[in-house]
Amino acid sequence: DHLRMISQLQTDRGGEFTSGPEGNEKRRSVFDKYCIRRDIARRLTSALSPNQNGRAERANRTLFNTMRCNLMDSQMGWSHWFDAYKMGAYARNRTPKKGGRPSAYERFYRREPGYKRMVPFGTVADIQYKKINKESLDRSVEARVIGYPDDTPGWIFEVAGARRPYVTSHARFDRSRT
Repeated sequence: DHLRMISQLQTDRGGEFTSGPEGNEKRRSVFDKYCIRRDIARRLTSALSPNQNGRAERANRTLFNTMRCNLMDSQMGWSHWFDAYKMGAYARNRTPKKGGRPSAYERFYRREPGYKRMVPFGTVADIQYKKINKESLDRSVEARVIGYPDDTPGWIFEVAGARRPYVTSHARFDRSRT
């Protein structure tokens, strides 16, 4: 169980990690009870004091800077901010730390991550998109990488004119074009 690795959780009382604060006048929240069952110590910082939660605030700042760089490099626009943020987090969690320390992925899964499918956000690729006429010479369409699926190897693509992102593991990348 991976949750046993978490021994202490520090939050800023902002509501993201609480389902109602613990207090004298209220019963323990659902999240508080969960932490108690899992033997996870809770540390709460003062509200509206990001300086007390420096590591988390710095991590968020780094991820937001990565997101902005992804969007600028790809020229895909702010409508893809969430995809750019997720790809930044994906890369950050797999990148080894200074001094040869293992990445977050390695600490969590106890194995080295695979880097084979990592490509820059917005990279252009030719993909086989849905059903294509087998007699046609052009059997692929141009698409851009916007993420990695959680449940299968491959990439998530944005295909021009399509309503939804398309997931496939069959792609030929043009790394000179992002």
